Amino acid sequence: MPDEDARDEDYTPIYRADNPSLEDYVNADNDGPIAWRPSIHMYRWASRITLEVTGIRAERLQDITEEDARAEGVSSRVEFEALWDKINAKRGYPRDTDPFVWVISFRVVPS
Repeated sequence: MPDEDARDEDYTPIYRADNPSLEDYVNADNDGPIAWRPSIHMYRWASRITLEVTGIRAERLQDITEEDARAEGVSSRVEFEALWDKINAKRGYPRDTDPFVWVISFRVVPS
């Protein structure tokens, strides 16, 4: 892989999430007109956001607070619990089993 700081003036990152119409042209085998590179292998300068992990801890699912639920992107703990069951109950992890979950804290690194 070339030097992290070396930038190709002709290279512009194209994000599939921003351009769903590219789905037909981009594939993991790189045999289409546009080569796809997983985000884990992208240059840092090409990333839209860089996060720094500031803390990791394990806690029980039912210990989530209203503030934690809002940080997860829902408006309340009740809404979070319903979303949890919708995603995880059929996989064997319903809310009432009170599984351990990883709580990961992070901050956005200014560019």
